[in-house]
Amino acid sequence: MGRMLKLLGLGARLGICGGAVVLLHDAGVLGDLKQGEAAYNKFKSLTVEEVVGKDIAAQIPVVQVPEEVESGVKTATTTVSDVNKNFWSYWNCGVRTTFTAINNLPE
Repeated sequence: MGRMLKLLGLGARLGICGGAVVLLHDAGVLGDLKQGEAAYNKFKSLTVEEVVGKDIAAQIPVVQVPEEVESGVKTATTTVSDVNKNFWSYWNCGVRTTFTAINNLPE
């Protein structure tokens, strides 16, 4: 019985994955560049009502992102962009610090 349930679960997972691949292919996501761009623009413009319908969309609550989270994301974004711009400078500083620490180790 345990093997049958494992086989059934594996079949369900494979079916879901296969269905997702077929849907992505039909939508043009797995096509060439122009098809992918068209699919991206189509999916980008989708609304919740178009996906699940008006009845269900009316039951889904609107989620407001707190101001603290927005400011934290902005801070993280600026930090990441700074690291991306100055990566080699930070890398060289880290290498110098490492070798200085190794050089200053007691004998």
